[in-house]
Amino acid sequence: MADDSGQVLLLKRKVLVGGRWIAEVRLPKGPLQSGEPDAGTALHEARRLTGFLDLEVLADLGRARAEYQHRGVRYRRQEHFFLLRLTSKRRRPADAPLDDDAKTYELGIATDFDEAVARLSFPSEQEAALRAKAWWPTSG
Repeated sequence: MADDSGQVLLLKRKVLVGGRWIAEVRLPKGPLQSGEPDAGTALHEARRLTGFLDLEVLADLGRARAEYQHRGVRYRRQEHFFLLRLTSKRRRPADAPLDDDAKTYELGIATDFDEAVARLSFPSEQEAALRAKAWWPTSG
């Protein structure tokens, strides 16, 4: 998710891995909603996790395979990425309730796609940010 200046919105949270807390930097994303197109889910999840209300889909960035281990279980899944543009700074009210997942994240800003790639924790998300950089009209 980027704004017109090319800044990239990231999500940060602390997670417990192997008995120690580490910082994880992610792109906004979430599970597909039943019956909703993938692009609709991307908009819904970005709004839910960031609080920004006015977003538009600019590009389908394709799919990537992600593999990770959590609590001794190996997970494999397909992730579908979209480039979203922030069309205004309007956000949900500060007193609006958040679900437990959204409460774990804080917002972060990367000044451009290169910084986002360097800060993101997972290869599939780094690759999506590189594809977004190639698509973004102001990228050099």
